[in-house]
Amino acid sequence: MHIIRKCLICGTAEQKKALFDNVCGGGPKTLQNARQLMPDEFGHYVIQKFFENGTDDQKAQLVDALRGHVLTLALQIYGGPVIQTALKSVDKASQIEIIEELTPRSCVIRCIKDQYGMHVMHKIFELIEPQQLQFVVDAILSSPSDSVASLSIHKYGCWVIECVLVHCTEQQKRPVLEQLHGNVLSLVTDKYGSFVIQHLIEHGLPEDRERIVRSLQGDILKNAHHKSICSIIEKCLIFGTTEQKNALIDQVCADDGTGKPPLLQMMKQEFANDVVLKMVDGADSAHRDKMMFAIEEHIPALLKRQQGLRKRTSGAIADKRKKPNNG
Repeated sequence: MHIIRKCLICGTAEQKKALFDNVCGGGPKTLQNARQLMPDEFGHYVIQKFFENGTDDQKAQLVDALRGHVLTLALQIYGGPVIQTALKSVDKASQIEIIEELTPRSCVIRCIKDQYGMHVMHKIFELIEPQQLQFVVDAILSSPSDSVASLSIHKYGCWVIECVLVHCTEQQKRPVLEQLHGNVLSLVTDKYGSFVIQHLIEHGLPEDRERIVRSLQGDILKNAHHKSICSIIEKCLIFGTTEQKNALIDQVCADDGTGKPPLLQMMKQEFANDVVLKMVDGADSAHRDKMMFAIEEHIPALLKRQQGLRKRTSGAIADKRKKPNNG
């Protein structure tokens, strides 16, 4: 493997051709031999090195070997990396030819929901222009059995929904965003759906962030100490406006119906505790006061538990309270 790699990087055109012919057989045997190597545990490395360091003619022969087998390889543990390397190594025309085998709706959905295929889709998003990604958006929006919401809570599907939010144009992703907004309450409490909503907050428009903050108000913040919701609150604190941050602080400081504010439960969880500290850092003096008042009567009980993270948070709120208003 190391010798082949070195020869492909440092060798002359004649040496590369001799190596290619020796490994793949040359002539009519090239297609058959290359196809056998592509899904192989060790052979796929060799094919990737030919794509990365081979001549244009050799790459063209390997693309010929891929023809008709792109989907099958994309769904394989070793074939998937071959497709990814091919996509980033060949010219634009060959790139489009490879991608075209994955454009039917059924192929898109199969790749999206597959642990290897989704990496191929991710590579496509990285390499081609947004206008050429419309086939993915169309497949997601028109799938009879897989909605945007169901793909967002899928272990692998969520990654491709995130790719749409990051790489597509506003016009392309708006229908996807609207379906996410329509299901936000179920998504924010899901392990994978939470990641998608975080991407929505980061890559959506200001009005999208406003809608998420409004959705987080009310009963949903009774679970503000849950990791998935905490992560979304943290994104809102990073990308939201001052008004949006204050609205979240108001919510976590309000009585959740148990006589205690959600803020108190957040302080008892390490990951949520860090979000509370970010709230403290970004709050104006009035909202720091509100946070202090919300936990003030509970501080003795928190300190009795002798957990450093709670001491750190209650102390930080108190310290910030003493400082001049920065908001």
